[in-house]
Amino acid sequence: MKKSILVLAVGCISAAMLPGHVLAQGSKNDISFTGAQNNNAPVRVVPFTYHALETADKASLEASMINVKAIKDFKGRFANAKDEKWYTVKGGLMTYFSLDGFGNRAFYDKRGHWLSSLKFFGEDKLPAGVRSIVKSSYYDFSISLVELIEIPEHFVYVIHLENATNIKIVRVSEEGEMDVLQEFTKA
Repeated sequence: MKKSILVLAVGCISAAMLPGHVLAQGSKNDISFTGAQNNNAPVRVVPFTYHALETADKASLEASMINVKAIKDFKGRFANAKDEKWYTVKGGLMTYFSLDGFGNRAFYDKRGHWLSSLKFFGEDKLPAGVRSIVKSSYYDFSISLVELIEIPEHFVYVIHLENATNIKIVRVSEEGEMDVLQEFTKA
């Protein structure tokens, strides 16, 4: 059951990365964050699905409209988050926020219960054990991005690797099992 949930979660995220469904900076509908740490320099925006834009209300919610339980959980779970913006989505709330220079998101149900989060960071924040698992197989690749997908009581890492000629996206489960999700050859 645990493995099925993780496979489903990673499958959804992986589907989001398909070229026809990805928006990135420069697109007319992109979402970006600004942060005060670098003179309001834009924070890196990681691709997200167009579906999130369709289901999210276009205007961010006022603080008084957000479930207090969700805000309390968010502040405890993401204490260093900056520039959070809350949106309503089908079935609950979604927040985009900046953490360590990356755009992240968290999802809550209508009653303010945390459902999942998607955090992005660099190799330096990757736990040593997970990094060792990846580097032992892909020693000639550099880690360009790490995604941490969290659901209650489970998590999985999706790690973006690249070298001069190839890009690989691998998944490492909480049990330490690794498999390749996608492979690309650079043109």
